[in-house]
Amino acid sequence: MRLFDRKGFSLAFERNRPDARRLRRVRDAERERSDDFIGAETRADLDWHALGEEAATLLSDLIRVDTTNPPGGETAAANLLARKFRAEGIETEVMESAPGRGNLYARLPGQGGARPLILLSHLDVVPADPRDWRIAPFGGIRERGHIYGRGALDAKGLSVIQAMAVIVSGCPRWRVRSALPHLGGKR
Repeated sequence: MRLFDRKGFSLAFERNRPDARRLRRVRDAERERSDDFIGAETRADLDWHALGEEAATLLSDLIRVDTTNPPGGETAAANLLARKFRAEGIETEVMESAPGRGNLYARLPGQGGARPLILLSHLDVVPADPRDWRIAPFGGIRERGHIYGRGALDAKGLSVIQAMAVIVSGCPRWRVRSALPHLGGKR
């Protein structure tokens, strides 16, 4: 699955840059040296197709929430993610810094003395003139394996990736023992 912005640019253009190839080699070497993050056994336990479909659906739904800044209106998007977390049994809270400017706080308890890990993103997007788009900017359209809409790349896509990482780490239905063993910290 690729995420596209209004002009059809995707993260795929990074694949052929020399520094991107070098980073991929380093990342792959690190994966081979360590199974501490997600081991081979754990990777096999996941239903990656179902996880991808769930993430794509969540991203499409999130893009449909217009969080154009100004004025923002992130509370509706934060509530959408909060409902998803709560359905998975994850403690959440939506707090507003100003009316309509919601922030989502979700927490998984730690498994020991490791330092906490924070996943941080934003839900607001810059204005989108529909005349500049071939599809509706807040349509969350899934087409030929791609998702189109304002925020798909910056940063609703990132928010969904992080949300799914938390869900996979904290939800028994995904059968992962410790996808993020260092997540959390002392209670």
